[in-house]
Amino acid sequence: MALTPTINLPSIDVALLHLLTVEAVGDTILLVNNNEPIYSRGKKYEPYPFSLTLPLSDGERQVELLLAIDNVDQRLVKSIRELLEPPTIKFEMIISNAPDQVEMTMDFLRSDFIEYDAMSIQFRLRPDNIMGRKFPSSSYTPARYPDLFFR
Repeated sequence: MALTPTINLPSIDVALLHLLTVEAVGDTILLVNNNEPIYSRGKKYEPYPFSLTLPLSDGERQVELLLAIDNVDQRLVKSIRELLEPPTIKFEMIISNAPDQVEMTMDFLRSDFIEYDAMSIQFRLRPDNIMGRKFPSSSYTPARYPDLFFR
């Protein structure tokens, strides 16, 4: 079942599930935003509640997304503490009755900031490509570059 016809139906008996893959050197964490584990393409995705906040695009700042995962137990925090490099993040959308067919993928994100407490784990995600970076990285203002401006 394709995603677009499913979304356009007046009522459906399937769920849209979001798969989250957090990869770092030597470790992979597989999560699904669901109440029970999901097997997709031979991998087991553990149930964890999470949400993704998309940014407003103003054309000035680099795009950054916020990923919040509920800290329901300490396994995920333990894995995060052991990370040596920033993890790469991959989101996939599947339909519950066809878990092996990926409908949409976002696999170009890297986490550059992770913060956690007793209630949640928050990742700041940015595109992992050179074209996603702001150029020039700073603004030419009179305070920073006085010689560029006439007085």
